[in-house]
Amino acid sequence: MSTTQDEVTRLVLSAGDNDCATNNVSGYTGDMYTAGLDDLASTYACTGTLATYLIGGQSPAFPDPTYHEHIFRQEFYTADTNDGGVTMAGWTQNLLNGTAQILGP
Repeated sequence: MSTTQDEVTRLVLSAGDNDCATNNVSGYTGDMYTAGLDDLASTYACTGTLATYLIGGQSPAFPDPTYHEHIFRQEFYTADTNDGGVTMAGWTQNLLNGTAQILGP
């Protein structure tokens, strides 16, 4: 579960970049993070065991056009992926019931 350009997760993942010479998210761009999410989904989609709920991209449903949020409590009950039909709550319930869905962005 992530936004496509999550600044907090990017900060965590960039901690070792450039031999630890920097500690800010600017070295690990949103595009790099999005590409990594896309790579993860395309690599493991065939296993049927990966579940993603990614918010961002061109989804008109997501209320914040910057797509970098990390905490999205208010979006839990709205459908924010491009399919427009599954809420984060519904995706979580499906996952708990054994259905791994790759959704979004």
